Amino acid sequence: MIWDKPTARPSKGEFKKQCEFVLVGSKGKLAPATDRCLPGVFRHSIVAGVKRVHLTEKPVPLLRDLLQITPEGGTILDTFAGSATTAQACLETGRHFIGMELSNTYFEIACTRLQNLAGWTI
Repeated sequence: MIWDKPTARPSKGEFKKQCEFVLVGSKGKLAPATDRCLPGVFRHSIVAGVKRVHLTEKPVPLLRDLLQITPEGGTILDTFAGSATTAQACLETGRHFIGMELSNTYFEIACTRLQNLAGWTI
């Protein structure tokens, strides 16, 4: 899928870096989690004024949209967990989450973020 970022920063003399590609993998064929036909392009702005804690942090609404392809109660693996945006979207939509992060700094940021969500403890 493609994430269309209409508020991406322009680069003089270059093409605007307005899209990112989303990779999805599964062990075997996914059973349909919805009867809807989901779009191949999702449009979400990078929210202005929101302090991101990770350089490549994604908007939580984008992750919630992407998770529609997975069943509630399913388990999501994020091999680049960063500041735990995917984990937050999983918790908000009734999915389980496994995250991997090489950086101790971002691991701590992710733990703090998740602990601050109502009713969640590590």
